[in-house]
Amino acid sequence: MRMSNIGKQCLLDGCNLPSKKRGYCETHYQRFRVHGDATKLLRPSNYTLINWIKNNVSYSGSECLIWPFSRSTDGRGQIYINGKNKKSNRIMCEMAHGSPPTPTHQSAHSCGNGHLGCIHPLHLRWATRKENEADKLIHGTKIRGELAANSKLTTENVIYIREQLNHRQSKDLAVEFNVCAGTISQIKRRVRWTHI
Repeated sequence: MRMSNIGKQCLLDGCNLPSKKRGYCETHYQRFRVHGDATKLLRPSNYTLINWIKNNVSYSGSECLIWPFSRSTDGRGQIYINGKNKKSNRIMCEMAHGSPPTPTHQSAHSCGNGHLGCIHPLHLRWATRKENEADKLIHGTKIRGELAANSKLTTENVIYIREQLNHRQSKDLAVEFNVCAGTISQIKRRVRWTHI
């Protein structure tokens, strides 16, 4: 039988709201669910976020400076400004190193910990997409092959497909592995799965 929370107060000291889930009121439960800590604010103001970056733009410690606020699903810090999500590492890079040389330049990490929320100003620099992708390969953070969420193939499948291409039709291999013939063609031409 399920226990009722009726008449119980939130577990957090000083909160007099009624308990809803896991002993917390609705607000503190949502904080706990999102951050693992019921005392953390869900959405600090943009003023708070920008000020945090400004206060840390001269940070020179040896460890990564981790964004302590909201992050996107890829682990990178984010700020909602003028109706758009902005990456906190890009804002830090602009404050520390000026505007990007071109609008297509990316904020690249020398530490390889962008996915962990690092925005250390000395770990950031402006880089082209190609340079940034090369960094990801060096750091081992580039998602490719079977690690990609939508991948239907494994490394073993691709090796097998390449071995069979001289003996079998691409369309037959496509049917066998439930992919389109274009995917098999790209594997053959080494447009896809280039790392194998």
